[in-house]
Amino acid sequence: MLILNTDLWGDHRIVKVRSGSKEEWDKPDSSVITQCILNQIKDLLVEVGESEEKMILIIDLSKGSFPPWMQAINIARFFVSLKDLLLKGLAFTLILTVTEQQKTWLGRILMIYTPARPVHMVESKAEIREKINEYKGLVRA
Repeated sequence: MLILNTDLWGDHRIVKVRSGSKEEWDKPDSSVITQCILNQIKDLLVEVGESEEKMILIIDLSKGSFPPWMQAINIARFFVSLKDLLLKGLAFTLILTVTEQQKTWLGRILMIYTPARPVHMVESKAEIREKINEYKGLVRA
């Protein structure tokens, strides 16, 4: 299942999503919980779109387990269905990858799913900070 962190939402419009463990993905309610998290992300996109702000989505793959293939495809489909909201309310997505297998899976998903807004694969929290600071500097200029 997906786990949502909105600690940086109020001041920075940043949302972090991470994956649960393999055991959590294997639970019968994991797809329902995942759908709830995706709906929360949609609501946040609506919120920033109405205020003409942009949010940053961080997908942290450094903890937890990569979703099962069908669940990953469903997540990608969900984001495809949000194209207009993404164009209006998302600045970019940062995906923190830590293994070659994650990079391979993401490469496969990105061959099927063409993102509406930029997606940057990063390998460290320092790179995340760098991308966010770069964006915040551009927005202020």
